[in-house]
Amino acid sequence: MARTIDEILTTEMPDVVTQAREKAEQMRLEIHLTQLREMLTQAGTEPMICDQTPSIQDVTLMDLKRWVEAAGGKLQLNVEMPNGSQISFAV
Repeated sequence: MARTIDEILTTEMPDVVTQAREKAEQMRLEIHLTQLREMLTQAGTEPMICDQTPSIQDVTLMDLKRWVEAAGGKLQLNVEMPNGSQISFAV
């Protein structure tokens, strides 16, 4: 019988699990960033704005704002705090 991911994670060293989770989160962010770039390109954004392929660490909030506004959109930031409260605002 196959083991679940939770069963596998309980047998690994905690630092290995932490590193794997951080890497997975970074990969998810990069996937979302790539999807955003594709959407902006399809929306007619100038190619020079979206043809860069920076890693997620190199993209600033102002870069995202510029890309989204160049496509005619508006950027909003939604933050969910550990206690469940949420804060949303336009950038």
